[in-house]
Amino acid sequence: YDPEGYFATHRVHLSVIAYNTTLVKPEDAPKSFADLLDSKWSGKMVKGNPNYSGTILTATFQIARDLGWSYFEKLAKQKVMQVQSSVDPPKKIALGERAVMADGGHYNVYQHIDKGAPMAVVFPTEGSPYVSNPAGLFKAAPHPNAARLLHNWMFTAEGQQINTDSAGTY
Repeated sequence: YDPEGYFATHRVHLSVIAYNTTLVKPEDAPKSFADLLDSKWSGKMVKGNPNYSGTILTATFQIARDLGWSYFEKLAKQKVMQVQSSVDPPKKIALGERAVMADGGHYNVYQHIDKGAPMAVVFPTEGSPYVSNPAGLFKAAPHPNAARLLHNWMFTAEGQQINTDSAGTY
């Protein structure tokens, strides 16, 4: 707790690759970002737009930093369906509109899997971009003590388990 009036924490999620298990066999699934450049995925991928999504913007920055902007120039030649939010790529995979998701939050994929969607997550061999979701309480909150109690409770084992179970975030 910051005595100046701001109380902050964060939760995390990872940007991952995912695929539709009806359309792609596990042994054929991409294992890395580099695998997505294989021509066999041309016209079969979906990706979030970094202009609309903070998650995708953060992941794009990290991938460009680690693999170079040329990675995205090559990926663009793959006829990738680009959608707005980081929530949209898993939807397209779950519906079978695309076979592979080039990026998106892992917890969104797990939410679809929990509902029976034929999907699997791939944590790329190069590493998964880490995306932080901040949360905070402000000094001028109408019920600051209640807000502090809720915020503190969210850091208990029970609160963290509910967060993981309900949203798939950690």
